[in-house]
Amino acid sequence: MTQIKKYTKKDGTTAYMFNVYVGKNSKGKNVYRKRQGFKTKKQAQIALANLLKDVEENGVERDESVKTFKDLYEMWLAQHRLNVKPSTIALNRRFVEKHVLPYLGNYLLHDITVVYCQTLVNKWFKQGYKQYPYFRKVTAQIMRYGEAMELMNNNPMAKTILPRAQQKEKKLQYYTKEQLIHFFECLKQIKSI
Repeated sequence: MTQIKKYTKKDGTTAYMFNVYVGKNSKGKNVYRKRQGFKTKKQAQIALANLLKDVEENGVERDESVKTFKDLYEMWLAQHRLNVKPSTIALNRRFVEKHVLPYLGNYLLHDITVVYCQTLVNKWFKQGYKQYPYFRKVTAQIMRYGEAMELMNNNPMAKTILPRAQQKEKKLQYYTKEQLIHFFECLKQIKSI
């Protein structure tokens, strides 16, 4: 029997999780399904029951229809539409379709590496996009969804490091002696009025 475990999230809240053995795949390897983030033990029990029912009906193998990052993005977008406002969807679509899909869209999910993701983040930074942290965040969010759906083994974008822009030395702004004299003369004229 699978144990439902209680754990504490980074923000200090309590949640529940489980990791269940569901059988062997076609290659003879043991297959486990992990789910976490449930607010109550009852929610975790219901999710576990649904998962076991799904495995019983559909088998252990993963959905092979999602192979590329673009496939995963479309699947994530459909799910994301249920959770956020249309304006957020429009923003995400614009950023992902313009800045992420041209680089990652045709990549097979298992071929995406941390090194490639870091190169991509650096490229966005060097091209001068101020929103490059947001591009990285949304891409990592899509990959996190792929992990949750067990389409990806890890999230390479989450392991990348954001480059930081060098702070430009601020030049002190001050008045010259002549400008100060003029300024004080103007103040005297205003007071006399």
